[in-house]
Amino acid sequence: SASEPATPRGPGPAIVAATAEYTKLLATLKKQSLEELKDALTPFFTDLAGYILDISSRIKLLNSAANPHYDAAIILQRRSANIAQRLLQQVAGYFRELTPQSNDDTLRQYTLGSNDELNLIDPQEFEDFLAIDRTASLGEDLHKLALEALTLRLAVLIDADPNRVRLPIHVRQLCSAFQHALKEEAIPQSVLSHIFDYFAKRFIRQLGDYYGPLNTVLSDHGVLPNIEKEIQNKGSLLSRNRLTGRPEAKKRAAKSPET
Repeated sequence: SASEPATPRGPGPAIVAATAEYTKLLATLKKQSLEELKDALTPFFTDLAGYILDISSRIKLLNSAANPHYDAAIILQRRSANIAQRLLQQVAGYFRELTPQSNDDTLRQYTLGSNDELNLIDPQEFEDFLAIDRTASLGEDLHKLALEALTLRLAVLIDADPNRVRLPIHVRQLCSAFQHALKEEAIPQSVLSHIFDYFAKRFIRQLGDYYGPLNTVLSDHGVLPNIEKEIQNKGSLLSRNRLTGRPEAKKRAAKSPET
């Protein structure tokens, strides 16, 4: 039905992994990833709409004029299935390109431009970028071990350099897909920061329960069964994780040496 969109399969041929067994495992990983993501998104969007509506009721007491939070809550209530569908389609699309030639990370695009280019960016849009980028960074820190283990296991399945593998369900990809899904709706700009904060607290923080079973499925089929222990003993096995950090992260660290 329109209120319960089917999990998107996405166009294009199935991805062929290194062996026939690994091709089946990869299909299982994609199916389970999308199905569990869909199951998690349904209650999340219900709770999100309620949260934004609650904010709107508090704002209404202070200001009887325009109430963008109320408008946003109505959009979320009516359009949550469509927003979730759009997010799932984006993530399904990531599964069709597991080793992209270029870094299409929209959350980092602002750090690549010159100062002149940065001056052309809408300030509110840049604030939204910072909010969702903080969410992605939070998730990366919280789920570092699970994310690296999944990435390394996926690399084995497709016989690729793990440093070139883009995990379709990585925190950063989920944040990009969430931001993309919201863009299609006419959600008032002033509400987006509250939406991103709620996404960080009530969705991204809980992803350990999402990544754990996916790692277990691959481990139980003999794909790097001891990789978590190896990462814990040796440190990150991905060279990109051993690099010093992103420029904007270093800037933030320089500004706030202690908390």
